[in-house]
Amino acid sequence: MSDLLFEQALAACNEEFRQAEEFGDDWYPDDGTYVTVVTDVKKGVKVSDATGSGEPTLWWRLKLRIDDTMNERVHGKEFPMPLSSRFWGKVKNISRALNRGQVAISAKEADAILEAARGKVLEVNVYTTTSDKNGRQYRNVSIKNILRVSKVEPMQEGNPAPEA
Repeated sequence: MSDLLFEQALAACNEEFRQAEEFGDDWYPDDGTYVTVVTDVKKGVKVSDATGSGEPTLWWRLKLRIDDTMNERVHGKEFPMPLSSRFWGKVKNISRALNRGQVAISAKEADAILEAARGKVLEVNVYTTTSDKNGRQYRNVSIKNILRVSKVEPMQEGNPAPEA
């Protein structure tokens, strides 16, 4: 493709670019309630002096895909539910919700519950809070209900999200 042809095609895309809603790995939908499918669960450990303790921080990242065929703007988009051992209370809360109200008795059991979340269809609440410490806004995700468990295939181009 010639540079001139590229420039012409690029200029023709300006309006579409201006109207596009930005999203990416850390995109979140607007505050509200959504039906989602857990498509992936990743975990790891981060060793950093940022906590001041020198202790490793465990982390989990559940990837949620919105399943809302009535709202094309968000249907099929994914957003994260990050968890960290810096906030064990949040890990306990989410693992209890995923375990239908049964509280994990150990960090190992909570990890197993989080690992088993893949394929669960969840009703979640996305909400924004403002930190009292630094005044920054943070996006939060809480589980309202487990709707069902289904087999989940990674979303690919031309592969629509499963019906709710």
